[in-house]
Amino acid sequence: MKVLIIGLGSIGKRHLKVIKHIDKTIEVYALRSGQNKLDHPGVYNIYNLLDISFKPDFIIISNPTNLHYQTINLCIKIGVPLFIEK
Repeated sequence: MKVLIIGLGSIGKRHLKVIKHIDKTIEVYALRSGQNKLDHPGVYNIYNLLDISFKPDFIIISNPTNLHYQTINLCIKIGVPLFIEK
């Protein structure tokens, strides 16, 4: 299973922790806002949503709320379930 987390701030990290607790074999990708962000063990960093070469099984949107509308519109095109953090 492949999961994409958009926004790896405090809420995104909490989702990451839960996902890894449930199943350590899940591949987790994180859309990062810049290449100077800290790496997280077991997480593959990506920097542009349009450049992903895989289809995730679901996407967690946990970036800042003011970016949700734009992010949702991009993610809908991928055609997978979305979990949108409030």
